[in-house]
Amino acid sequence: MKINPAIFRAYDIRGVYPADINAEVARRIGHAFAEYLKQKYRTKRPKIAVARDVRESSLTLRQGLVEGVIAAGADAYDLGVATTPQAIYTFATSRGRDGGVMITASHNPASYNGFKLFLRGGEEVGLLNGLRKVRSLARIGAPESARDIGHLIPAEKEIERYIRKMRGLAPRIDNLRALIDAGGGAASYVLPKVLAPYRIFYKPIFFDPDPAFRNHDPNPLAPSVLDIVRREFKKIKYQVGVAFDGDGDRAVFFDERGDPIRADIVFGLLAIEELQKKRGGRFVFELTHSRFLGPLIEAYGGELFVSKVGGVHVRAEMERVGAVLGGEISGHIYHRKLLNIDSAAYTMLRVFSLVARASRPLSELTRHYAIGAFLQFNIRHQAPKEALQKVVIAYKPHISSRLDGISVQYPSWWFNIRISNTEPVLRLTIEAGTPELLKKVEAEIDSVLKSS
Repeated sequence: MKINPAIFRAYDIRGVYPADINAEVARRIGHAFAEYLKQKYRTKRPKIAVARDVRESSLTLRQGLVEGVIAAGADAYDLGVATTPQAIYTFATSRGRDGGVMITASHNPASYNGFKLFLRGGEEVGLLNGLRKVRSLARIGAPESARDIGHLIPAEKEIERYIRKMRGLAPRIDNLRALIDAGGGAASYVLPKVLAPYRIFYKPIFFDPDPAFRNHDPNPLAPSVLDIVRREFKKIKYQVGVAFDGDGDRAVFFDERGDPIRADIVFGLLAIEELQKKRGGRFVFELTHSRFLGPLIEAYGGELFVSKVGGVHVRAEMERVGAVLGGEISGHIYHRKLLNIDSAAYTMLRVFSLVARASRPLSELTRHYAIGAFLQFNIRHQAPKEALQKVVIAYKPHISSRLDGISVQYPSWWFNIRISNTEPVLRLTIEAGTPELLKKVEAEIDSVLKSS
């Protein structure tokens, strides 16, 4: 059987089920990962934890993966259904585990699935630190089972450690009215347990696991999610709303009017809260954030560091500078108190706590941050490298950074354009002083990309 090489992406393995990802592919990946861990840690019998999201295909893939792990002579610890941050925290805090696998396609449609691989301590495996080797081993194919095959060990109770940890970090939230959309994803298993101790009146929507994601897209930034949330806010008054993605590692927040709050604005609120407790904190955000963020953090006595886009880069920079929080514009927020994991559930508790204690509505707390116009979107292009070079030539005197793609700076506007790590597209971020100026800049860049 030939494995489609395109499923091995920069930071994970992902494709369409069953055309690209199926039980046999899972078996080969399980076997390859176990062999890789044997070589890396010089152990004859690696111990690998396995968790999965709610997708219809996840149980089948779990079966194939476990077969491959056991056939290689490794032990598989079955954590059952979990969110990705719940799984990572469990991987990282379990003694004697050599690796972990989360079966998920995150925010992709139900027809997709995949695998996120982790090393000891919860370190993510990407093409630069082991995934190439796993890919090579998987292509060769799994040989016959080892003489001393491994065992499958039930370990569902271990994931409760994550919930206890979060409750300890957010001990009290009182008198809050909230709308919570679990999206039918893995968060629907975790949220009732997380929220149980708090005095929160919340309306749960799509808390029943929905393996086919029939209610709406598992991406909380999708227009369908915004439409549903706004309809709910018209029925009942809430102080805050939140919608989770398919595997529970990111969320989108809404103010009391049902309007979405961009992730860098949420990050700014949490950063201020940290700095009011203790000045001098360091923070990391990938480079496509609004330019209000750095001055805001500095005004409260902190320092903002910028990273390349992607959780691997954000976490690496957090480790390097000792950051309190890290963030991505897509909605991932990483917490030092949770081992730099992007726990959307913990972010929710922190935002809920902040709103419950505030004397003003959430829209008032954030209205000074969203100054000007901000836009981010994808541009599909058959030759993204050539297209990017056109932009380099056109704006060369004004290029301010080449950290990730190129960033171009003018007095009243800036943009960043970069090639996606996961798709054949260019990702464009523009910020300008007015919506009219933003449209003008967008048209100008479009003209450059279409030029011959």
